Amino acid sequence: LASADNSVTVWRERNMLRVYTGQHDPWVESVAWGPDHIAAGLNNGTLIWYDGETGQLVHREAHAHQAGIEGVAFSREGHLASVSGLANGSDYALVIWRGMQRHLTLQGLYAAAWSPAGGQIAAGLGQQLVLYDAATGQPQHAYTAHADAIRDVTWQNGTLASAGQDATAVIWDEVGGHAMLHTLDARAQAATSASVADNGFLAVGHRGGVTIWRGQWPYTVRVGRDVWVTDVAYYGDLLAAATDDGRVLLVRGLTIHETLHGHAAGINALAWSPHGDRLASASADGTVILWEVTP
Repeated sequence: LASADNSVTVWRERNMLRVYTGQHDPWVESVAWGPDHIAAGLNNGTLIWYDGETGQLVHREAHAHQAGIEGVAFSREGHLASVSGLANGSDYALVIWRGMQRHLTLQGLYAAAWSPAGGQIAAGLGQQLVLYDAATGQPQHAYTAHADAIRDVTWQNGTLASAGQDATAVIWDEVGGHAMLHTLDARAQAATSASVADNGFLAVGHRGGVTIWRGQWPYTVRVGRDVWVTDVAYYGDLLAAATDDGRVLLVRGLTIHETLHGHAAGINALAWSPHGDRLASASADGTVILWEVTP
């Protein structure tokens, strides 16, 4: 396990590489996989970069945020955006990193996604979705369709989408701001995450399962009445879904194809490798697991 000197230990087990953060109390709230690195955000505000191939520690930023880092995302150039939550009077904040140096900080934002070209960042500002210039931090457009706070933003395969605390998911036209609103079943309570497949399917995580829209037609993959799907991530048409009881579900089409077990606590976030042959899962057990997956 993690050693007393805060080093990072890597264990290889069957089809997975288990990475220990080197911190005894904090858990891993977020994870992202970039061109060269994996980034992990901890609930004590620490941000860690790992080598994307070996899982070895590259850099640890101990005070990257004043609160837990609830989201991280890489641009295609390898720049990182990290988002923190509320704690000790500090507000939500988004930090953009160039290399591993802090470039700029934007206050009040929750959830973020890079544009495919990397020049913009879409972020949740309460009920609004705001597009920012990633170099200057200047807002460019602001759109509203959610009735409550935005919890997740994704920008994949030319599609910009958001998931909200109001149990809705929105697909946006980032040019004109026109929105296509999808409403979850009342039992879902809230939308936690969203992801878009190559074929245009929209997956949204929530209490009890993950709902997949094919156009206007929804289908829900059930995972357990009181189980939350905390994150969803498509690579191509293969969907990975994380649960708060420690499972990673691989969904092909509308069917659970495989279930991965390895975490000792709930999973908070998922991230695919650039080539889709590995999947990272970040857990409250203090580890990131790099799974070997057949796309």
